[in-house]
Amino acid sequence: MTQSARTPDEPARTVISLRTVIRSDLRLTRSALALGSGVLGLLLAFRTNQAYLRYQQLCTTWVSLATHSLNMARNAAQLDFKLYSAVLRHVIVCHTALQPQARLPAG
Repeated sequence: MTQSARTPDEPARTVISLRTVIRSDLRLTRSALALGSGVLGLLLAFRTNQAYLRYQQLCTTWVSLATHSLNMARNAAQLDFKLYSAVLRHVIVCHTALQPQARLPAG
């Protein structure tokens, strides 16, 4: 087994050549940078708008669920006490179970 003879500064030349390759690949013109940042800004604005719409839909659904639950509890008040308390327990458990899924604050 013969080993090839290496000069002491061969690793340094390899590093320098890799740096040269990396620097030449990362050069951008000002117009390309401006265009890229404009596109990135539009994409971020679009994603933010989608997130706000999803949150608004979540809040609307949560209020609708709370309204229907209150109506159910109000209608159950006309029943006997045992059935009324069972309905209220189920309504409370439903909200408690759904709250972590919706990531809403307690209360």
